[in-house]
Amino acid sequence: MKGFLNFILLSLLVAGLLPTGVRAEEILTWQDCVKEAHKNHADLISAQEVVKQAKADKMIATSAILPQISSQLSEVTSKPTSNSISNTYAYGVSAQQLLFDGLKTPYEIAAAAKNVKAAQYNYDVNVKAAQYNYDV
Repeated sequence: MKGFLNFILLSLLVAGLLPTGVRAEEILTWQDCVKEAHKNHADLISAQEVVKQAKADKMIATSAILPQISSQLSEVTSKPTSNSISNTYAYGVSAQQLLFDGLKTPYEIAAAAKNVKAAQYNYDVNVKAAQYNYDV
């Protein structure tokens, strides 16, 4: 009987120390789970990065038709005599514009635009495949 009372007291003590009312911090629906899976899906992240890279490559190809501007600034300090100091400043700005390169640049821009479309298509296919996997 004494062992049974010790067991009851020990059970009450342990039950009193356990947290009551343990609740989930957030309730997720199936759509929330699918959104979370899309956000962390490795293939989708990779395809998104490929799209970003293709867009950056298109911007690089487009930059060839833009004017190229550069500038220079210099300062020279000299001491011709012991009591005088001479400062000389020089600056310059130059610009270059591509006039004609045998239609190379427009073709590169068109090819880069097609690469962007292909990368976007690949991303869309991966999204549809991921949605199919989650819906099945």
